[in-house]
Amino acid sequence: MSWMNTYEGNEDQGSADQLRYQAFLNEQKVRQEADKRPLEFLCEDILHRKLEVSLISAIEHLTYKRASEEAKACLQIAIRCRKVYGPNLGNWLQKLIDTFHVILTWHIQEVLKETCIDKHPEKNWDIKVDRQPFSHLQFAHSENEARRTIGALFNGIYEDRNKNFHKPKKDPETGKITIGKPNYNFLRNRNIKNAKTAIGSYEGEISGVENKGYEPTTF
Repeated sequence: MSWMNTYEGNEDQGSADQLRYQAFLNEQKVRQEADKRPLEFLCEDILHRKLEVSLISAIEHLTYKRASEEAKACLQIAIRCRKVYGPNLGNWLQKLIDTFHVILTWHIQEVLKETCIDKHPEKNWDIKVDRQPFSHLQFAHSENEARRTIGALFNGIYEDRNKNFHKPKKDPETGKITIGKPNYNFLRNRNIKNAKTAIGSYEGEISGVENKGYEPTTF
């Protein structure tokens, strides 16, 4: 008598294996799609819908390519943003920041024809280079709701990446300072919500930039 005939539950085991294999195939299919258009895939995953503008038409081709490489790194951490768990969230947020730092720096310099501010207009401290485009849109364009929103929300994501993952906590009894454990689920949901609103606002910002003759990127 064969092993297949004597092993109890072999049908259940076979079904479980088939489900796992199908899940593997589905994930491979999704990853192939993401590799073809990482920037769009990342944005659409955050938005939970299709983009209403063509990024490849609206963004200069070298900028598009650089941003796509950053987005690809983001997707390598987690193919779906809502499945980013634990400490991986900090790395995912960093690559999201890097992606839009590339895009927004280009947009400010080449579309708006401006130079990013390097001093906080209210507190006069130096603004780090990787934060300058966010602060520029938030403060230099404070009267433009869409630009202010994009800048303020990406500044919020930047601060979450910095502060909440290394938040000191003081024990009231011993007085000892320790690093508190972040609430990753809360931080993930808050930052996805902020990114969703910011990207949606950027769609409106570039809708008039589309089809301006930027050379499409080919890979």
